[in-house]
Amino acid sequence: MRVTIHRKIVLSFLVVAILLAVSGGLLFSNLNKMDESYGKLLEQDTQILLNVEMITKDTVQQTSSVQQYLLTRDSANIDRMKQASQEQIQRLYLTLELVTREEDKQSLNQLIALSRDFNLKADNIMTEADSDLASAVKNAAATLIPVAQQMESIADRIVKDQQQVLDTSSNQNSSTVSSLKTVSMIVIGFTFVLALVIGYFLARFICRPLILISKSAQQIAEGNLTEQEIRIKNRDEIGDLAVSFNQMRDNLRQLISEIYKSAEHVAASSQELAAGADQTSQTTEQIAASIQRVAEGTDQQVQGVVDCVQAVNEMSMGVQHISVNAQQVADAVVVTSEKSEEGNQAIQSAIQQMQSIHMTMDGLSKMIAELGERSKHIGKIVDLITNIAKQTNLLALNASIESARAGEHGKGFAVVANEVRNLAEQSSQSAKQIAEMVAAIQQDTRSTVVSVETGRNEVEEGIRIVNRAGEAFGHIQSSIDHVAEEIQLVSTRIQHMTQNAAQVVESIETISEMTERSVAESQTVSAATEEQLASMEEFASFVTSLSKMAEQLQEQTTKFRI
Repeated sequence: MRVTIHRKIVLSFLVVAILLAVSGGLLFSNLNKMDESYGKLLEQDTQILLNVEMITKDTVQQTSSVQQYLLTRDSANIDRMKQASQEQIQRLYLTLELVTREEDKQSLNQLIALSRDFNLKADNIMTEADSDLASAVKNAAATLIPVAQQMESIADRIVKDQQQVLDTSSNQNSSTVSSLKTVSMIVIGFTFVLALVIGYFLARFICRPLILISKSAQQIAEGNLTEQEIRIKNRDEIGDLAVSFNQMRDNLRQLISEIYKSAEHVAASSQELAAGADQTSQTTEQIAASIQRVAEGTDQQVQGVVDCVQAVNEMSMGVQHISVNAQQVADAVVVTSEKSEEGNQAIQSAIQQMQSIHMTMDGLSKMIAELGERSKHIGKIVDLITNIAKQTNLLALNASIESARAGEHGKGFAVVANEVRNLAEQSSQSAKQIAEMVAAIQQDTRSTVVSVETGRNEVEEGIRIVNRAGEAFGHIQSSIDHVAEEIQLVSTRIQHMTQNAAQVVESIETISEMTERSVAESQTVSAATEEQLASMEEFASFVTSLSKMAEQLQEQTTKFRI
């Protein structure tokens, strides 16, 4: 019959539990009795003692209230006396219900009678005190005080009797506790001995086969898998454990053999993976370095594009400034051209006047001489105009050169414009002086018409000079017109240059945006490459760890003898 360890242990402890239950039942029964006795002792007897003590206090309170009334005649003392009397009667009847002994009941009945007699006499004495206080005091001392003393005596006797009852109950409880202790020690001792016997045989029955299994497990722990099978005849869990242990050893022997072979394969594979991981890491590092160089170059390119945009913007601003200056020069040239035209017209008028003078100046020698002096002065002015015309031509040439070179942001145009303006003003002033001189000559010639014939040659010379001045003004006008055309051409080219500069700025900004995108993409690729490099490093670390684990696994498997 197969009896499992579970059943064996349960049966063994069931016997011990039955003994403990029997002893516990006995102890519980006796303890219950003792508890009831002790409860009665505490609740009933103690309450009787407390009530008797309070009855004694009520007697004292009544006596004190009567005495206070006789001394003070205060009606509040009557109320206190009656209240104490009522409480005393209530406690007496409650205590009468609690006591069980006949002598205690007789004593309580005496107290009830004495209490009523005390109240009756106290009422009579307090009524008598209203008419004859001295007689009332004597009666109180003669009749009331003895009753109170008798009540206190009976109460003391009840207290002593109840104390004896308490002592008797306490002694009985002590005897019961001693009996319980003796029985408990006997039961506990017997149960302890029986538990030791059962535990010894049960442990011996269980531990012997477990020791065999433990020794075999120790051999396996030391790496010896060549031990013979464990043979145990137990038909319980220990027998099943021995069978499972033998099967485990066989499986472990086969597992160690397979692990050893797998460890060799893992070690070889991990070495190959480590070599591949190192090569991949080196390649990834080279890629990361290349991408970093590309990113740095792109950053430099972005900076260069930004500088280029700034330079082109500055150039565009300079071109715009040149365009403004060129327009100012063109405006100045127009003004100069107008003034030169006015001077030419004035000279033509002078020529006509000189011809008129030539026809009317025949008889005025003296006036002709003066006219000759003034004509010389006119020649100086004409020379000045000629010099101005030459300088204007040079300045026009310089303006053309400056417009072709477009350097210094148009400063040359400003200089040319200022010089042309000054020369135009000088030409205007000279023409005005000529007009004034000619007017004076006309006035003199009107007064010396007769004498002008003798000075005809000088007048003709003056006409020729004035003609040359007209021609000079014509050349000046042509040069000014040529300068205006050149300035207009320069202004047009500057506008084209401004438009081209704006297009260049837009193109460079587009290149800058594309370059910044390239930088961002390069940074993204660089980050991805760094992550890949970190992953490869982790993979290499994992492969190295795997190789070490394979080596350790080989070392561990070599400890087993199959």
